[in-house]
Amino acid sequence: MNFRPLHDRVLVRRVEAEEKTAGGIIIPAMKARGYPGPFSAAVTSSTATLAIILPPSIPMILYGVAAEVSIGGLFIAGFGPGLLIGGSLMLFVYLYCKRQGWGRTDGDGRLGVLSATRQAAWAAAGVSLPRSSSQQIGVGTRVSWDNLRPGDLMFFYSPISHVGMYAGNGRMVHAVKPGTPVSMVELSGYYQSNFSGATRPG
Repeated sequence: MNFRPLHDRVLVRRVEAEEKTAGGIIIPAMKARGYPGPFSAAVTSSTATLAIILPPSIPMILYGVAAEVSIGGLFIAGFGPGLLIGGSLMLFVYLYCKRQGWGRTDGDGRLGVLSATRQAAWAAAGVSLPRSSSQQIGVGTRVSWDNLRPGDLMFFYSPISHVGMYAGNGRMVHAVKPGTPVSMVELSGYYQSNFSGATRPG
């Protein structure tokens, strides 16, 4: 039995679905950042094809089941081409945008990794946190240094300009400054001497 027509239809439908769902989010966001509409649409359409190549790919699973072909083998076969295509596309977009002068302010206003993670974690628990540390200390119940629990937010300096998350066992997760990697530190005398307060959101 020839499964090629079925395979082709699945691929076409998958690409169309990716373009509709991702395009409705990515294209408006790119245009708002100053990227031209045609370029935004071209990038979104190009990346949509990667979803059917890189595992876990639904079209690969459907084709493997229908054609009785090893799904694991299909996944392995898709890694190399998928990474090559994705890497080439990223390099091209980076160089082209740099040449055109697009995207120079893409990082402006973006939350740091720790800030985004902290807000997402508390959002999952139904708690909305403001963005700045000076506002976050007003959310939830104030906690003393001796009553800290994992997940509590710790604030430092006066005026408050730094926040970390208590990790338990006398340690804290934080980023020293925006753009630096997130790290875990021991709460030594330095942090205790600059401690301004803690809060337990919720």
